[in-house]
Amino acid sequence: MDIYNINTMDRLKSDEVGNRYLTTGDLKSQEFQLLQTEIVLEALKAIQEDQQLDPKELLKKYDLYFRKWKSPYN
Repeated sequence: MDIYNINTMDRLKSDEVGNRYLTTGDLKSQEFQLLQTEIVLEALKAIQEDQQLDPKELLKKYDLYFRKWKSPYN
């Protein structure tokens, strides 16, 4: 492959990514990543403050996420 083909492929890929619509799967994935980040930050905060991490609170947040995205057919 020469430099022209690489640049063309990069341009096509950026056009594809830049012009596509968000899907439900994208939203679900992004929300799950935010949930994971929130859990990690709460764990770090608990470590810094020498406190116990309450798993019930974390499970409640995950349960809300799970119920929101659960398929109605299951």
